[in-house]
Amino acid sequence: QRGSSNRGGVDGTLKLLSYRPKSLPAHVCFAILLVLSSQAAAQGKTSHIRAQKAPGDTLYRIPEIVVTANRRTGDDEIFSGSGFVASLEMRGRKGRMDDIPSVLSSMVGVRIKQYGGLGSFATVSIRGSSSNQVEIYMDGVPLNDPFTGVADISDLPIGNVERIDLYRGFVPEELGSSAIGGAVNLVTENRKEDSSGVRFEAASSAGSFNTKRYRLSLHGKTGRLRFKLNGGFTSSAGDFVFPNDMGTPENESDDEETRRINNDFTLRSLLASAAVPITNRVIIKAAHTSIHREGGVPGIGSHQSAKARAERSRRISYVKLNAHRLLRGTTNARLNVFENDIEERFSDPDGDITSLRQETDNRVTSRGASLYTDFLPKRLPVDIKLLNEWRTERFHPVSLLPHKTEGPDRKRRLLSSSVGLDLYAFKESVIVSLNEKRLWHENEFYDPPAFPWLPPTPQGKVCQTSWSPHAGFRWHISDALTMKGNWGKYTRLPTFLELFGNLGSVTGNSGLMPESGENKDIGFVYSVGNLSFLSGIYLEAAYLDNSVENLILFFPNSQYTSKPSNIGKARIRGLELSFSASFKGSVRLSGNYTHLDAHDTGPIPYYNGNRLASTPSDEAYVGVELPGIATGFENVKAKLNYEAHFIGANYLDRANMKEVDARTIQNVSVTIGSSSSGISFTLEAKNITNNTISDVSGFPLPGRSFYATCTIKKGETK
Repeated sequence: QRGSSNRGGVDGTLKLLSYRPKSLPAHVCFAILLVLSSQAAAQGKTSHIRAQKAPGDTLYRIPEIVVTANRRTGDDEIFSGSGFVASLEMRGRKGRMDDIPSVLSSMVGVRIKQYGGLGSFATVSIRGSSSNQVEIYMDGVPLNDPFTGVADISDLPIGNVERIDLYRGFVPEELGSSAIGGAVNLVTENRKEDSSGVRFEAASSAGSFNTKRYRLSLHGKTGRLRFKLNGGFTSSAGDFVFPNDMGTPENESDDEETRRINNDFTLRSLLASAAVPITNRVIIKAAHTSIHREGGVPGIGSHQSAKARAERSRRISYVKLNAHRLLRGTTNARLNVFENDIEERFSDPDGDITSLRQETDNRVTSRGASLYTDFLPKRLPVDIKLLNEWRTERFHPVSLLPHKTEGPDRKRRLLSSSVGLDLYAFKESVIVSLNEKRLWHENEFYDPPAFPWLPPTPQGKVCQTSWSPHAGFRWHISDALTMKGNWGKYTRLPTFLELFGNLGSVTGNSGLMPESGENKDIGFVYSVGNLSFLSGIYLEAAYLDNSVENLILFFPNSQYTSKPSNIGKARIRGLELSFSASFKGSVRLSGNYTHLDAHDTGPIPYYNGNRLASTPSDEAYVGVELPGIATGFENVKAKLNYEAHFIGANYLDRANMKEVDARTIQNVSVTIGSSSSGISFTLEAKNITNNTISDVSGFPLPGRSFYATCTIKKGETK
């Protein structure tokens, strides 16, 4: 492994730690075994070598030679570079009533903006960025909606996800984009599952607000085929009680407790994937995920809508071809062909959500292909990474009021190319990473037809090119201490809404430039296996200094419409701390703390110097797990989990007029399971202090709630 050393065991066995075949040629392995064989043959006093002659040949019996190696995991690839990355396994979360937003909110540097409780629209912010400056992926397939620029993570079922990889302040070469805030990749494949056999898992949950969840999973390996089938269903009435200020926040005399209406939803999901090796070096994998969500749109708490509804169908498909150790073991390559298709239907017959009655049936399609190549020359201390990605995005609007009208379509073509170089020095204890990304995009504009029976009039095409350089380093100061640092420039393309408008309240601007950001960070990682009564110790500290220019803001250009312009600026500086450890193997601790000094630095006096909206100065998370608690019954153990999430006070608007107080959300759960039967029961309480608050202006969050889950795991592993 790059940056790690090989050690010999004191018992004479050879231990290759984190061995990577592509970094050790076959003839070197053969030479090592030959030398060890000769040494063992010379040790007659301890080895008792016996030789027996046979006619025409000679047979030598030598002692057993043991070669052991630690299996290389995905963590080695994730954490070996200069960037600050966090990876969270989901296996322990699936037995609880969690979702993707709640899991992400526990990770360092992440802020979730949620428009209600379970199943409500939710977006991600990393290191104080806006939500459309963060790229969301599923198995490397981009999920951001090109029309709004954000990805609603509330409809991504947690049962399909095995791991979440969080990239703070950068996007790795293999994902292709150059997002300002960073990226989140939801991985549906279990990288630790190498054994053959078929495993079955089923779970059923019920709880507050008439919430129900059912999940089935069948996965495993039979012969050469590895497969996975996941199905899930979640529903909730969402009818929690919240404090209603009746639209007069300064007048507390009319405040009252109100029950949330039209906040129900149902979510159905299905995932199917299969992977099979074509040769011993080439694997092909195909996967399809189908998600359907339908529910009410209740609006803000003081003016709820009883009739507005929304429905979304999402289909994510891809085919991957992974090739390893090509060109004499020096090259790895991956070809990915993907499609993300979204159908969105929205109905607001009374105009409760917007100022006008609406009924739309829009479709967003994104499809493309990427080729990633990793080349490691045998005699040079370098790692060359190349990526080329092609993508097309199309938004097809359909309005059903007052009569059905379609188009004009919004179209964009993108071509991303990246060249990366990792240089290894000082016995690979130092890595210097250099990368340059080029993003070319072409937007196709149309004017709406003068009459409904005429086609749209082509307005022309606008092409732009942006560059994103990056430089970083990683220095293994010792076996336990690592130093990292990065500098880079990144971009965020204008959305279809900003470029083309919506033929209503927003007028498009074809001259918009991409938002640009300059990110700098530096920090340390301390990792050690055992230290006194602690084990698995991991500490990380990072300082960040980011600036963003050409922020796209909306300004009124008439009484009823607004137009976007490149005019905003921001400066974000902060500190990130995270830790994890086990206490005598019986108590597991984890946590993180983020401090951000995020201010508007733009030319508008009314905003200049204000804190960025929805960006608290301080945020902290602590998790405690007590596994393996004896219950007095054979093969039955209990596990206790406690979480506390502190979110500091923050403003909800750019003008810093509406402020949300600091709050602490505490959750607790207990799981009792039998290892022999594979059955476990989980009881959990969320927000146990009943802290009711609004995360987004006017959208209340639920208070105290309770849930129960029964999980059954069956299967044979060989």
